Amino acid sequence: MRLRLSVLAPETAYMGQLRGQTRIRSRSAAGPGWHSLQHGGTALCTLGTARAQLHTALLGAATAAVYAETGHSDAEVFSCGIKAHAVALAHQVAEQSGLLCGAEVYQAGHPVAKAQRDIAWLLRADGHGDELHRRLGRHHLGQAGVRR
Repeated sequence: MRLRLSVLAPETAYMGQLRGQTRIRSRSAAGPGWHSLQHGGTALCTLGTARAQLHTALLGAATAAVYAETGHSDAEVFSCGIKAHAVALAHQVAEQSGLLCGAEVYQAGHPVAKAQRDIAWLLRADGHGDELHRRLGRHHLGQAGVRR
């Protein structure tokens, strides 16, 4: 289940990115400044960075699957880290997709708004990955069995 969510969350965010990409293309004829975002970055930079981050999250999920399949000793703890990372990243990218798409995201039934809600639910379901991160911390301190 953990590995499925590690793939599902970035994949959902990726769909939002495609919507943002379509919006950028449609506005590109507007001339200079069409790609500016509120926070001083550019839509092109935001899109490129998010795409690279999503790809690395998916590669991490694929690596976790290989670890699990081959019985690697760190498979469980690696999949915890990837899930926490993938869901947090997907949430960040989904929020950025809303900025790329503009006001249309706030219309009822918009696919990006639905993706934002779905990913926000995944993020809250794990307590923002806190337990997964604590587990990783215990592992790296050599306290894999210790619960605090």
